[in-house]
Amino acid sequence: MAMSRWRRPVAFLRDLAGNAWARAALFVTLAAIAKIVWLWNAGAMDDYRDAQYFTLFEDSARLTIAEHHQFPFWNPYYCGGVSALGTPSARFTSPTIVLTLLFGTLRANPLIAILLCVIGLEGMYRYARAQGAGTLGALACAPVFALCGFFPRSGAFDWVNFFGFELLPWAALGLRRAFQEDSQKHAVLAGVAVGFMTCFGGTYAAPYTLLVGLWELAEAVWMHRRDPKRLGRIATAGAIAALLAAGIACVRLWPIAETLASSPRVVGTTEANPPLTVVQYLFGSRIPFRGDFLVGALVLPFAVAAALERRGMWLLTSACFYLWLASGYAATPSGFALLRNVPPYTMLRSPERFLVLFALAYAVLAARGFSRFEALARKKNWKRKHVVMTIALALVCIDDGVLVDNDWSWQRGRTLMAAPVREEKREFAQARGDRWLAAYYPGLDRGTLSCFDDYPIPQSAALRGDLPHDEFLADSSAGTVERRAWSPNAITLHVDVTRDARVIVNQNWHPGWKSDVGTVVSDHDRLAIDVPAGSHDVVVRFAPRSGVYGLWTSLFALAACVVIVRARRVATNRWSALGVAIAPLTVAGAALAFVHEPKRPEQKLTLQNGEPIAQTDPPQGAQRVDAEIEGGITLEATRIVTHPTSDGPMLDFELDWKLAGPPPPGLGIFVHFEPDKGDSVNVDHVDLATIAPFEALPLHMTLRDVLPGIAIESGKSYKIYVGVWRARRNGTRLKVLSPGKVTVDQDRLLVATLKAP
Repeated sequence: MAMSRWRRPVAFLRDLAGNAWARAALFVTLAAIAKIVWLWNAGAMDDYRDAQYFTLFEDSARLTIAEHHQFPFWNPYYCGGVSALGTPSARFTSPTIVLTLLFGTLRANPLIAILLCVIGLEGMYRYARAQGAGTLGALACAPVFALCGFFPRSGAFDWVNFFGFELLPWAALGLRRAFQEDSQKHAVLAGVAVGFMTCFGGTYAAPYTLLVGLWELAEAVWMHRRDPKRLGRIATAGAIAALLAAGIACVRLWPIAETLASSPRVVGTTEANPPLTVVQYLFGSRIPFRGDFLVGALVLPFAVAAALERRGMWLLTSACFYLWLASGYAATPSGFALLRNVPPYTMLRSPERFLVLFALAYAVLAARGFSRFEALARKKNWKRKHVVMTIALALVCIDDGVLVDNDWSWQRGRTLMAAPVREEKREFAQARGDRWLAAYYPGLDRGTLSCFDDYPIPQSAALRGDLPHDEFLADSSAGTVERRAWSPNAITLHVDVTRDARVIVNQNWHPGWKSDVGTVVSDHDRLAIDVPAGSHDVVVRFAPRSGVYGLWTSLFALAACVVIVRARRVATNRWSALGVAIAPLTVAGAALAFVHEPKRPEQKLTLQNGEPIAQTDPPQGAQRVDAEIEGGITLEATRIVTHPTSDGPMLDFELDWKLAGPPPPGLGIFVHFEPDKGDSVNVDHVDLATIAPFEALPLHMTLRDVLPGIAIESGKSYKIYVGVWRARRNGTRLKVLSPGKVTVDQDRLLVATLKAP
């Protein structure tokens, strides 16, 4: 009787795992329990700064759809107006926008987290099964990935778009099945998963998924290396998945590509994660166990057992590869540094995020190890096998409980504030704003001109937050202009002018703006329309080529997925499926060829005072240095001026550089202010004078790198060191070939020693 009772939990869960509906109910319950703290506080605003603009991006799209019945092409509420589709972190083009429309942005966030957690649990179960795990092992170990510490940590910072990683097992499953079974339908699954995560703000998820896909491809090629026909089918399946993913995500990829082409995201990083740090990330450093990427240690014996099997070679190798990347610059050689030479990985940072890929491999290994242990117990016919299996299952379940507790801990650790409130509707206008309270402005029908993002947003310096009217004539004596209707994508104006005139709109110019009267132009980077004399009703609309035709491409790609899955002839013929996958992209190709938009003006290489950044000689008062650095770079001079302020002494600091030839790409400048006591102040940067990097500036000219005012502490003595480093590569410093008129220390130049007044 006792033995039969011990048998029941294992048998029950094994039967439950094989029933799709029962399994779904279990996963929904588990996800809801894991996110219960977040769900309980639904509607509250996260006090973390990133929550402000992430909430604004989603809320802007919600208002555009719900109140103005328009597709959210333009976001007028941030930075003077930006392309909504070209904002890399926005997620409103995914199906989860339905929840946002129904419940509001903040209340929808925990529901979206639960939904994607369920998707991740089911995807992890199926992927583990495809990798050879049994039903019970796959069920018990699915939370090791879907509830790993990466997801609650992302939720605590309002990085909801990182939940797109929950689709990673589905993409891996689709590719694995497509490569092994020559299945076009599974190639569609992979394409849809990658397209979904890209539309969900997958600036990290999609590139990381590519690495997982390459491992799946390498394994399939190795297994069928002696079968050329099969290798051709594998290549075709991969091409179908990639084409469908690109087609579905075109509505985001094309606008984002335009954004980053005009405003490249420049990221310098030297992040290093030593082995002990990686272990703490994954397994915690104290009891109760907490971790930024916690996967739990109680399933480690099962994962090790599976890794030691011959069949576990590919998983073990991939897991080690992800650990290598996650180590960042702490590893020698650094895989992360090598990867950052390859687009689009040049724009990524935080190497520890590769641990989410390790969590995927770790979960599969744990599931396979548990299933192996289960099979061994049956084969050996242990007398107390049911007791042993129940204990093993209890270990895995406790590990899952640790992950749930870690989720609760992250959510309880959030600092919450009152949510934005929709005020009485009023006329839209720009305001000076506050980027750390940005989420509150759409509800006030105001745009914030104070903004922040990981790429330099092209914002006009002429925008104002104190205008009586946001549409006005450049020459007020020419007549009058009156707003008749306003929405994010379209503004209707009544213009009555006695002569040709220019109407200025207090928003940023973009090539996608068009007018039915006159010509849209850029006026100091502001939106403007040159209209002829007379009385006109002018409608200026934002309909960018990349947005409109990218949307059509995505819709046709979704239709292509349906055709491949439902049409038997297409589903069973790889060449037909490949043709159907290519067809949607011809829409984007035709638009590029036949639909033209004005080009963005070339970047103005001028300082804030209007002087050019490139001059023939250093400015007056500059001290000559003439130090030569490898790569044809010379530090010609420096200019340092201290002056008192009400907040203490400030330092005006300028470096004057010269390039003898094209510099290596990805360089940055480091500036270290080392006091005689206390902490150092680092002013590292990659854009000279916050304008452009070395590679975008002219040769054989003095390049004035004017830094913003630097606060220093009164009475302290400072040594100021300057050098050049490979900021977007491996983080090493460029060698000083000749120190010139200063001294050198570890490839950094001691350009000044001063005492703060």
